[in-house]
Amino acid sequence: MDRYDPLPFGLNLVVATSHPLASAIVGMVLYGSWARGEATEASDIDILVVMESTFPIRRELYTVIDSIEGLDPRISISIAHLPKEEKQPSGLWLEICRDGVILTDTHGQIAEAMDKIRQLVGSGKIIRHETHGQGYWVHA
Repeated sequence: MDRYDPLPFGLNLVVATSHPLASAIVGMVLYGSWARGEATEASDIDILVVMESTFPIRRELYTVIDSIEGLDPRISISIAHLPKEEKQPSGLWLEICRDGVILTDTHGQIAEAMDKIRQLVGSGKIIRHETHGQGYWVHA
């Protein structure tokens, strides 16, 4: 990943103001092996695209993003809304909080949500276990 490219892998095309999705994107987070610095040539590039809560996340949205020319073909997109404070965070958000690198965060909402989740994990209320190399989360 180029340290000087604020949105690597062609993701700048997604948030360009001319793109129809731009106004609904809260931000993006790199996670997985690329975020941990463990990527190999065969590694996919895991990106979470966080959408405004009023924007419906439907299967077609993945097709729209995949059709954007210039995106690195190794990109594996996940799409989510910010976690709701009154609910327990999903496994995806818990994993992202372990090693996620925020690429864009328009109003600081992603950083705030990740901080709250990290505090929840730090308090011991949610614990990560592993079985056969796969992580899972339990509520204490």
